[in-house]
Amino acid sequence: MASSTSLGDLPLSFSEESASPFRDYLRTLKRQGWLVMFVVAIALVAAFASISLQGSVYRASMSVLVGQAGGNTGPVLGNQAVTQTMKALLKNELTSSQVVRALHLKNSPRSLTNHLHVSAKPTSSVIDVHFDWPVRAQALRILNQYWVVFVERVRRLGALPGKGALGQFTARPVIFASLVTPPQAEPGRVSPRPVRTLGLAALLGLLVGLVLAVLRERFDDTIRTAREAEAEFGAPVIGALPAGWRRSKPGVRAGGGTKAAEAFQMFRLNLELVQNGNSDSAILLANALQEEGASLVAANLGQVLAASGKDVVCVEADPYDRGLRAHLKIDPKTPGFVQLAKKHADLDKALQLVQLNGRDGGRATAAGRTTDHRGRLMALTMGGPLSMLGSIPEQQLSTALKTLRSRADYVIFDASLLAMGDGFQLVRNSDLVLIVAHCGRTTRVHARATRALLERLGAERVAVVLTGADPHWA
Repeated sequence: MASSTSLGDLPLSFSEESASPFRDYLRTLKRQGWLVMFVVAIALVAAFASISLQGSVYRASMSVLVGQAGGNTGPVLGNQAVTQTMKALLKNELTSSQVVRALHLKNSPRSLTNHLHVSAKPTSSVIDVHFDWPVRAQALRILNQYWVVFVERVRRLGALPGKGALGQFTARPVIFASLVTPPQAEPGRVSPRPVRTLGLAALLGLLVGLVLAVLRERFDDTIRTAREAEAEFGAPVIGALPAGWRRSKPGVRAGGGTKAAEAFQMFRLNLELVQNGNSDSAILLANALQEEGASLVAANLGQVLAASGKDVVCVEADPYDRGLRAHLKIDPKTPGFVQLAKKHADLDKALQLVQLNGRDGGRATAAGRTTDHRGRLMALTMGGPLSMLGSIPEQQLSTALKTLRSRADYVIFDASLLAMGDGFQLVRNSDLVLIVAHCGRTTRVHARATRALLERLGAERVAVVLTGADPHWA
């Protein structure tokens, strides 16, 4: 399966795709941005729910200087053994139980201990103490009581707490504790902190979303770019239709100002280049998957070619999808291609003239071109199941196609790959097979299967049209 026109001959921007890793990342973000935003939104909703369920927590704090004095030496600060002992003495359930009894609290000592936070730097003798509680005034009251109980317990161990402790020495070393910063209530709440919590949730959601986006992109088997389509189908991409192109009516034309109109005009120009100027061109338009949009592509392409001055015949050759009939308003009761091939119908009676940009439809005749220099768009039904082509001799089928070619510059067959088993004669007698693939839907497996099927059917010239793709990103 080969193409006589190389990619270098085509003026499409997406055929010269950059392999820059940075652009690949941008494309990943463009395609998977919804997933990233979804994860961020979930994280923010969860954080907001957590904030709503949390009660306010306030903090009281103090700083305590501990050390060793007495004996044959002066005061000793920075003794880690002493500091760790004082931390353990302060954050102790026995200390908490004495606080509970003194203040007649209903909380358990363990509960109180869990709300007390004691810390000290490795080389420091200053212990930082924080107590978190739902009521600010009560937090300060409880921390004051902790200091009272702690001082008493230190005194019982033989320490000299308070003012003047550093100047009183005994024969044995003693431990002292003194307030550096007295117990005080800190302004504001410790938690919840909505701004910080929501900010962290957004950051975490963004990181998780980016990881999921990269993983989803890595394990995604669908075709995303023109480069991937060309590699899997083994054929050049000659058209890229943007997302939302299906909403455009058949007959988009240059100057329409829409992306779809511009994309179809570029598609038409590349098609003419691929055809190398041949005026008798039979094109088979087929889906890589069901419902990829081949019928609508055929209808639009026929309108655009006719608007450019070409005579076009669109043939409804898909037995499963009657989309072309609906798009071009074809009368199904008229004779079709099968009757024409079997010589049971006259071509002038079978062809139907399709309205083109305000022109009236009707029966097609052998009349010349119109004065506005536009071509004619004509339609032809299949006239029966596609399988009936198998009963028509090859010579008769070739003659029917030759008759159609003599009437038009382009003959476009709207077919389906699933139907090609019955209509393989159309593949053999077509000058070009156009495969319609959808970005983000058509998989590499389907592309390779389509390529293999076309090779078995003897397709000589194949090209690809991508739908749902931005031409600048394809």
